[in-house]
Amino acid sequence: MTATKNPEGPGPRRSTLFVTHCSAGKNPAGGAPPSLYTAPRVHRFCDACNAAGVLWAIVSAKHGLFFPDERQEDYDTMLSFTGGQLSVYEQRRPLAQPEGEAHIERLVSAIRARLKELGIDKVVFYVGGSRGRAASYLLVMHRALDNCLKRHDDADELLRCIEAAPRLHVVTNMGDLEKAIAGHQPGRSQTETVDRTAPRPHAPEGPERPRPDIEEVWQRIQAHEGDDKKFSQKGRKSFRYSVTVSYLRPSTTNQNLPKRHFEEALSFLPLEGPGQINHLRGPSFIYGVLMDDRIRRRDW
Repeated sequence: MTATKNPEGPGPRRSTLFVTHCSAGKNPAGGAPPSLYTAPRVHRFCDACNAAGVLWAIVSAKHGLFFPDERQEDYDTMLSFTGGQLSVYEQRRPLAQPEGEAHIERLVSAIRARLKELGIDKVVFYVGGSRGRAASYLLVMHRALDNCLKRHDDADELLRCIEAAPRLHVVTNMGDLEKAIAGHQPGRSQTETVDRTAPRPHAPEGPERPRPDIEEVWQRIQAHEGDDKKFSQKGRKSFRYSVTVSYLRPSTTNQNLPKRHFEEALSFLPLEGPGQINHLRGPSFIYGVLMDDRIRRRDW
């Protein structure tokens, strides 16, 4: 890994950094950000920033700020923010709370040091869709940039706090990102050090479509309550379900599966099996619902 230098040379340093969060999909071969991450959101972000010559980085759950002149190996670390709790997952399993908190503190400290090194006083965060899905990474950036130590009970409360602290600016779509870039006057392009000959993982073409959030997914689940066609647990029996505003109850058990567990499972999609979400209640049922074509609709 090479150190990121001030892209404007020895003169005044840039004050604005453009970022987006890392993706679960990665290229096993590793590489620079456009090669490592397979999500179309990341590729669109990289292309827009490279074309404009602005300073940019990926907010990585493992490395903190990951700049385009750096290389990283494939990794399986992610952040999750549900019920006011910021959690860290390694190999799709949650870290114990003390270990997770220590990891988050290291991330915040590393990000804060890089921002200071580069003279950054403003960050534009492109979430590419639902701000709720990016909430865990927004919270880490908010702590690093604004020194916020408040507890936020949900993503909406976090976003209100961010809006009151003007150093972190959140944009949800490419149009708003391009406007933010247009309002920034870059110097020499940072991307001169990027290896443009490196192979890029395949990214689907077409208009950007963010993954649905829990409210949209829950509406789909409610729409298929009691369907004649049953849902299937992987390698187990089939089931129907009843659903309320806050939980789902499979027909073959007396368990009530909380809506918030489905929300947390969204961070792991697509699922290869229920073992990836064993820390949630009724993982085989959650898997059977979320990976059914009636619910996923080719969105994951």
